[in-house]
Amino acid sequence: MSYKDVYFDEEKQKVKWTTNATTDLPLTMKHVGKMNRVEFDALIDFLWDVYEDNDISYKDFKKHLLAFRNFIDNQKELFKK
Repeated sequence: MSYKDVYFDEEKQKVKWTTNATTDLPLTMKHVGKMNRVEFDALIDFLWDVYEDNDISYKDFKKHLLAFRNFIDNQKELFKK
């Protein structure tokens, strides 16, 4: 699976999953982590269930992404056993 970078713009409440160089992104986009497409889609779905139309801070977005990333990595390890 292809892992791509995830960027978040707190002011505009926009998220990007991309392989583009950071020079192609607005300065307000901050790197959050890496995910594949399935993981990214699931994260966005979960965040929508929690936040709906409410704003999310960069700090909270990153916290949730890292927690989700950790959960997914742990699940992958269980399947390897």
